[in-house]
Amino acid sequence: MKRHDRERLIAAAFVSDLPTIKEYASEEFDPYLWLSSNDLYTLPIWGLTETQKWILGGDWTGSKYETLVSPLIQKNHGVMKFWQEDMHFPVKDVDYQKLHEVFFCDDPMDSYEEECRNEFLEFGCREIDVDLWIAVNKFDYVEVERLLKLGANPEAKIEDTDCRDRIAAECGFLDACTTVYETLFSYQKTGIVPRRIELELLHDFIGFGAHEKNVCIIATIF
Repeated sequence: MKRHDRERLIAAAFVSDLPTIKEYASEEFDPYLWLSSNDLYTLPIWGLTETQKWILGGDWTGSKYETLVSPLIQKNHGVMKFWQEDMHFPVKDVDYQKLHEVFFCDDPMDSYEEECRNEFLEFGCREIDVDLWIAVNKFDYVEVERLLKLGANPEAKIEDTDCRDRIAAECGFLDACTTVYETLFSYQKTGIVPRRIELELLHDFIGFGAHEKNVCIIATIF
């Protein structure tokens, strides 16, 4: 596949434009996106669709984008169905832990929060709430879900911040809340697929999705 065609395919997947995806996916292509110059980090193209699902999965009530979200979610579902049923890709959850350096996050397996766990407990925080806060920061979604079901409180304050506060602070280091929204919803308004997606935007998009997955899990259970 020519470079220009591949860029168009990635851009179409980024915004969930199925007709354009089908046009360019008719040619054989490598489904893995290189996220760094040293080829250390890759993301399958269906990972863009999964990441967009988490970004769109929050509560949009009262948002200026509210009327644009539902149609885009439907397009997202259609694209994922295409990857699975037409392209027969082995779709599975994106391992955001392994991509943390792409969006400039501390190593989840060597986190400051876990080092300070005992200190947090000495301040009177409940153990289960501290463990939830740590799991959120480590993108350990299985543990987040398990602890929430056991009664962990995502609104408990750890170092004066709760889980949602911490997620918002991390997203604040990304340009995602503006550029990602502008790209997605500009497409939804105009129907015009971007010519290409810059690597920096792709990094922020992945980071945004990683954090928003935690938000969606918390909202579903708590």
